[in-house]
Amino acid sequence: MLSLVGQLLSKGRMRTHHRVLGLVLICAMLGASLSSALASKGKAPAEGEGLITSRYVGKKGLPALPDGPLVTLGASWNLKQHVSKAQYTDLRNAVIQILTRYNPNKHFFIGTGRDPAPLTAMLELLGGRQVAMNFPASNIVTNSNITPELMGTYFKRLVPNEAMRAEILSGKRAIVLFDQTSSGKTPATFAPYMQAYLDSIGSPAKIKKLAVGQRTYEGVAVISTKKFPDVDNYAWGNYEGVVSEYPRHSLGSNAIGELKRRPAYGKFKNAVLERMKRDLVLHRFLVSELGVSAK
Repeated sequence: MLSLVGQLLSKGRMRTHHRVLGLVLICAMLGASLSSALASKGKAPAEGEGLITSRYVGKKGLPALPDGPLVTLGASWNLKQHVSKAQYTDLRNAVIQILTRYNPNKHFFIGTGRDPAPLTAMLELLGGRQVAMNFPASNIVTNSNITPELMGTYFKRLVPNEAMRAEILSGKRAIVLFDQTSSGKTPATFAPYMQAYLDSIGSPAKIKKLAVGQRTYEGVAVISTKKFPDVDNYAWGNYEGVVSEYPRHSLGSNAIGELKRRPAYGKFKNAVLERMKRDLVLHRFLVSELGVSAK
């Protein structure tokens, strides 16, 4: 095709406007050929690409944020201030450690109970429900009411999108049960119930258990919070029951209809998002380590 057009142009058999059209066609075909060659020989998509999105927009055009808290949450008699620059930095650094160890293209994250809610919030801001979610787990250590059928009911409630739920449970990614904890008991206790549910639906998904805290529990991996100490506060009154997505909820004891999202969780996420928009450190990590688009 290219040689034919070239011959016609060189032999003067095409009028001027036809020659212009021919040149345009040549450029288009060359561009398509080049694109095809680059696509076939180019670098494979990095792990995590497509699941995680950087929220960075740069500081240009955005108002400067104070170093102090961005949002006040809690009851009028017990107000708590959140998402200061220091609090955010500890949260960001903890999430970076989680994503460094567990690539989101190969893992789906389930925060067990209320304590890991701030971590889940940032993971959701990076990838939505297809990357992470909170799962109620109050009294899980002493709870004997949990059946595979009950777990399935909650999965449908928490991930209503059927296609997304099917992908999460397909086994393409391992499921990371994680908690901010000083013991790791909740992920360890939650795992058998999750495994029974996966077995009941024939899911080959693997389960991994993670404690984000100072100590570990047998069979539970740990990410130490020594370098981001504010994360240790997530299990206490300044965060628990204040920031959490859901109120205290015991599977099999509380009715599923009682599981309602708390507005404070959305407010917390919005404040975190404001700092993420200006966070070049997080952006550079996502681009360099997870292959997220730099745009």
